[in-house]
Amino acid sequence: ESMLGYVVDGKVFVLLNAGTSPATFEDITLPLGKWKLIANNEAVDHLHGVKDERKVMKLKGDQSLDIAMQPASLRIWVRE
Repeated sequence: ESMLGYVVDGKVFVLLNAGTSPATFEDITLPLGKWKLIANNEAVDHLHGVKDERKVMKLKGDQSLDIAMQPASLRIWVRE
């Protein structure tokens, strides 16, 4: 009920956990390509990307992913 995830035009990927507990988005498959994290709760940087607890987080499309999110957290990726 407190989780939202969507892809915009195959180029922007947004995840939001608006809840008060950690949550995991399961079995996500993004369009083919490399995805760079550009925003989280602490920063936004669309040129270089941002660092989170896993350093710079990049994703690969066309494979199943599980992504854990802390409470009240946001992450945005763009396809490179």
